[in-house]
Order: sequence, then C-alpha cells, then structure tokens
Amino acid sequence: MKENDLSQTLNDLLDEFDRLDAESTRVSDRVGDRETPGGKNRKELREQTEIDLLYSDPQVIDFWKSEGQRYSYLYWVRAMVHRNVEPARIAPCQPPSTDDQTLVDQQRQNVYSLLAELLENPTRDLAERLSSGALLESLAAVPLALGGHGSVAQGTADLAALKGQDVEELLNEIRMEYARIIYDSFFPYVSPYESIYLGDRQVQGDRTGQVYSAYNAAGLKASGEFADHIMHECAFVAELLGRKLCADEAQDTQAADQAMGHHDRFLADHLLPWATRFGHDFAKVAAMREENSRERPAQSYVTGIGKLVVGFFTLEANRFHARQPLAERFVLFESEGPEDTAS
Repeated sequence: MKENDLSQTLNDLLDEFDRLDAESTRVSDRVGDRETPGGKNRKELREQTEIDLLYSDPQVIDFWKSEGQRYSYLYWVRAMVHRNVEPARIAPCQPPSTDDQTLVDQQRQNVYSLLAELLENPTRDLAERLSSGALLESLAAVPLALGGHGSVAQGTADLAALKGQDVEELLNEIRMEYARIIYDSFFPYVSPYESIYLGDRQVQGDRTGQVYSAYNAAGLKASGEFADHIMHECAFVAELLGRKLCADEAQDTQAADQAMGHHDRFLADHLLPWATRFGHDFAKVAAMREENSRERPAQSYVTGIGKLVVGFFTLEANRFHARQPLAERFVLFESEGPEDTAS
C-alpha cells in the first residue's frame, strides 16, 4: 500500500471513531436527560447536592465538594456546605451558685474582657503576663464565672505550661500560633466570624449587619469591618455588663434593665449560638501538628484558649438557659457530656 493510501485510511478510521464517539455522547445525553416522576432528569438527581443549591460558581462548588469532605470535622466548614444552621451542642452542667449576683457579673465581665484580648493577635503585654503567671492569677480570681467545667481546668493547665518562658521568644511563638489558626489561608484553619458559623457563608453579610445594629442600638457607633469577629462580640458583652454594674451602683434601675436587655438579646441571638462551636474548632486545629512536625512550645497557648472558650460558653449557656430558655434551633442541650476538644 502506498504511503498516501495508508494516510488516507488512517484519517478515515479516525473520522469514524470521532463520529461513533459523538453518537455515543448524544445517546448518553438523551438517556441521562430522560425525565423522572419528580420532574428532574437523572443527571440532575445524580449530581445535585446541597452545595449545588448553595453556590452558583462552578469553581466554588467544586472547591467545597472537595474541601468540605476533607474538613467536615470542623463546625465552620459544615456551615459552609449545608443549608440548615447546625445548633450549638451544649452539655448540661451546673455553674457555681451564689446569692451575690453582682459578684458573678463582675467576674463574668472580667472573663469577657480577657477573652476579647486572648482572641486577637497577641501583644507583648499579654506575653509578659503569660510568662510571669499574672494571667493565671486573673483566671483563678473569677471562680464564679469559670468554675465547674473540666475544659476550663484543661485550658488553664495548658496556659500554665508557658510560665517562666522568655517573653520575646514567647511573643514570637504565640503570634505564629495565632496566625496559623486564624490568618492562614491553607486548611485546616478557623474562621472567627459569626456570619460564617450561622449561615451567611461570607463575612460582611446579613449577620454582620445584625451585629452592627445591636451595637448601634446599645449606643455604640460601630464602624469599620468585621463587627462579628468573636473578640469584638466578647468586648461588647463586657461593655454591657460594665454598664449594668455601674447602673446598679448608682441605683439606676432603668439603666440597669436597659443594659441587661441588650445583654440578653445579644447572647441569645448572636454569641451563644456559635461560641462553643468556635472553641471546639479552635482547640481541634490548635492541637494538630504542622506537616513539618516543627516543635511549637507555644502550641499550648492556642489549645488553652480553645478549651477556655468551650468551657466558659458552656457555663454561660447553662446560666442563661436557667433564666431564659434558649431557642432550640440555635442551641441544643445534650446529655452525653462535653465533646473531646483536643483530638
């Protein structure tokens, strides 16, 4: 056979393969598009997931189908790939009791202020207090706010491991640890925003706007970005408790009731439905080792924070629920006991 004849034969075969492949695709499409009793074709039923209903960008859909599967052990990731808001799971517990409600509120205010500090980028002052043991003394001074939950004791023990460390080295280490968990763009990391945990799936969404409204309603002219960062929400509750305590001292019942009204609404609608879930995520990611297995002396700093958050907000939810039942769609009380925060 001549070379030209062989080339023509090969080209004819390739054309035939292309024709058969195209016909096969058309047949498959006709079968796949066949209507089902529900009005959807088989291809749609086979491939459509919750993620397809949540997002419109194909690249975003593909990303969350992959990453959502790998990192679904994190509450915030599950919030990104499911339509329904997952209630915070709270273990019933008995917070310390006393007839001195003023003392309880003073200690709660101190804890909220401390958490607002711990949940932002660490400062040198914080490193000094960790190294000197002053931070541990602050935690020990609020037994009515923090007593009665094992996660608090575990978190305090983790932070105690940093006592006596060189301040400059410690500051560098804890800043890297915080950045690894909050600022890193590589999984696993933790998003510190209410809007992510409670269904917006983006920052500066509807939830963020509601938080701004709560701040403004209380007379705080909030501006800037990311009002629903957990550190800002903790600082806001500390401010409301401070107002209530000042009003009580001045015997201004109206001002005290107003402050507590804002306090109760904000806890019920905003902070309590997601704070424990954030704490679980924070502690879980904090406990993980980096791929290069670098020794991280300050890893106990971030695990300690996560456990403190879980313990304190579990106590807060139980305290609040005893006075004013929380909505089950946001907070679910369970009898199994607290989850493991370090695995």
